Amino acid sequence: MAGNRNSGRPRKSAAHLKLHDTYRKDRHADRIAESRAEGLPECPDGLGSAAQWLWDFVVDELGRIGVAKRIDTPHLWAMCEAWGLYRNAVEIAKGDPTDKDARIAVVSYMATFEAAAAKCGLSPSDRAKLTIAPEIAADPFADFLNKKA
Repeated sequence: MAGNRNSGRPRKSAAHLKLHDTYRKDRHADRIAESRAEGLPECPDGLGSAAQWLWDFVVDELGRIGVAKRIDTPHLWAMCEAWGLYRNAVEIAKGDPTDKDARIAVVSYMATFEAAAAKCGLSPSDRAKLTIAPEIAADPFADFLNKKA
């Protein structure tokens, strides 16, 4: 559908453009001041056992690779809660595989979890779509090359 928020390619960060040597000051100067989130996600209290397992299994790694930040805590919490609901529904469906409501709950909770997990980069193809901006100052020669004699 033309003109919706999904039109066109996703915007690349200035760091991404510099990394791939496609940064042009005349076109991309406004991207230098892009805000960056800080901190690591905070584990919420009261997660069920399955949700806590997923948090412990996934969120620390997402923080380590720079995908998840403190501001992402509510989304990660919702993702883990959806996983917990899915696991509970699976156990109920195992008890009575002919229960239509249980089967619907399993499929629904799994779809909710997968949608949230995709935004967090839980599969290799989803991670490839994420923008993990490298630090601009990561190049040890960047300051040297940018100095004027």
